[in-house]
Amino acid sequence: MSITVSTLAPFASFIAARTTVTPNYNQLKRNIRGFFPTSGHRFRLSTLPLPAYPGLTAVYALHLREQRPVTWAGTNPVTDQLNHIVAYFAFADFLLIYVSDSDLKAEMHDALFAKQIVGWAPVDERVLVNAFVTGNALRTLWLGGAHRAATIRPRSKILSGTDLSDAIDPFADSTFVAGAVRSAKAGVSLKRSGVWFGPKRDWNSMCDTALAVLTDLSANQANIATLSASVHNGLAQSITDFTGVGPAYEVEWADPETLKGKSRANNLANLRARYDIEINTSIAPVPAKNVSLNVTHVLSGTSASLILEPDFDGTQLVIKFSGAVPQAISEFVNSVAADTEIIRVYYDSWHTLANATLTLARVQDRPITLDFLDFSPGPAYRVDQEKPPGKKVVLNNIFTAADVSLFKWVFKEGLSQLGLALPQPGRCWLYCDDGAGEVADFIHLALPSSSNPLPKITLIHVKGANSRKPSRRISASAYEVVTAQAMKNLRRMISADMHAAILNTVTKHGANRVWDQPWALGLASSAAVGNAMLAALTSIRANCAYEVIIVQPHVLQSKYLKPSGEHSMDTGAVQLRSLLFGAQAMTQAAGATFRVVCDAR
Repeated sequence: MSITVSTLAPFASFIAARTTVTPNYNQLKRNIRGFFPTSGHRFRLSTLPLPAYPGLTAVYALHLREQRPVTWAGTNPVTDQLNHIVAYFAFADFLLIYVSDSDLKAEMHDALFAKQIVGWAPVDERVLVNAFVTGNALRTLWLGGAHRAATIRPRSKILSGTDLSDAIDPFADSTFVAGAVRSAKAGVSLKRSGVWFGPKRDWNSMCDTALAVLTDLSANQANIATLSASVHNGLAQSITDFTGVGPAYEVEWADPETLKGKSRANNLANLRARYDIEINTSIAPVPAKNVSLNVTHVLSGTSASLILEPDFDGTQLVIKFSGAVPQAISEFVNSVAADTEIIRVYYDSWHTLANATLTLARVQDRPITLDFLDFSPGPAYRVDQEKPPGKKVVLNNIFTAADVSLFKWVFKEGLSQLGLALPQPGRCWLYCDDGAGEVADFIHLALPSSSNPLPKITLIHVKGANSRKPSRRISASAYEVVTAQAMKNLRRMISADMHAAILNTVTKHGANRVWDQPWALGLASSAAVGNAMLAALTSIRANCAYEVIIVQPHVLQSKYLKPSGEHSMDTGAVQLRSLLFGAQAMTQAAGATFRVVCDAR
């Protein structure tokens, strides 16, 4: 089969590369041809005769014929014949590679990053952004989350519109990083060094587009020292410096559906099934940016303690490992080193390794007041112990002298310190909703009184501190989970919705979760107390006051407040305020007030 090049109508989508040495196009041709076969595929290659194109230094194209097994055939020797075009366009120090098949294109990109295309490297992200994004209307954004998984926040999302510049939410979107952008000028795959435009009517139009792209890249490269990789100020910041990063507090796999290319997504899904990964806290400290890992091969049970060592090769994120690597773990090590996008690392410094990028969430410092309360009013409560100990929590243990959990503190000490009414028959109840599907750890219900003309429902969410050491630092990450839980349940704050949830748990767990008496040793509940609270909930209409309280004593007053009384301006404190201010805004939008309880020490 012969191909008439002049009538080719390819989709203009390129991998962009640059060289810092004198280009060797004979070597480049050998590298491109030598790339095939790849990944078990076999091809018949033929060079396409191309006319010279004015302005381009070099143009080259291959026609590939592939016999590819069909996915539905099982063991039957059934194949499809596929045809592909591979081409490159060169100008000055820049190169555009075109591959018509998306999976082969992803593998070609990996070969470029692995330096298998000798002398060439991906174009600096700053050049791509300034050539095709900056100053142009943002039409589509493919965003990847740089935050931990939370049910109230997506891990990735796509925004589309005529111009998204004003659509970015500086709070809700501040932990997302752009992986790809389609502007009014072009589409750009930032982490895959890609530029795309759309279908071209003929080969000359393809060359026209390639020359325009190469010219833009060259012009922006000349100003590289002054360029920024920022797509939008409201998104997480992409940085190329590990100064101030660490320590890591969580590591996890990326989601396969966030990867570009079917083969990469399938590879990640297989890795997730074969390897468990977690932070190793039992070995000696490592440099802050590095991560101590336990890696386990699920099938064999083989484990290894490794050090993940991220770094930058220019502006490209690279990951290496140190430590003894058993054979069963070698696939994990090789896969992560070859594709940094498949793993995510979260740091206490608010940095994240995600989407093959080191990001720093852009936080906006907003005033928010913390309640610093006493967790040692006599007996010292365990600020890192949320509930009475044991695999199965026995709530009655909070009415013993021995218990020092935060659950006991809430009932015995916390209500008074928070200014909430103590339980009273017929007037005020405290209900523990701890368990799957909970509305909150505690629900406090107070009917109108002389000092409070409205009934009031208070949801109390409790989380143990990450440490009880007096030296513990301010950490926004310590508040992420409990804050996410509180925000998730805002929709269930209305008394009618709570009635159904409480009725379900009272029916399931019995009546020992509702109290109408102040804390006392051996205090017990009864079905009558539970029924009285349910009846009170039923009587409440729309005119009701609501409050959300988070009890998380990780932050110490001595670390957060300066001797002058001013709030700390340390990075951790700013990040914490940003997190809690967003939660406060959501709570206020739901018609409630919001408080956060910390440690008065």
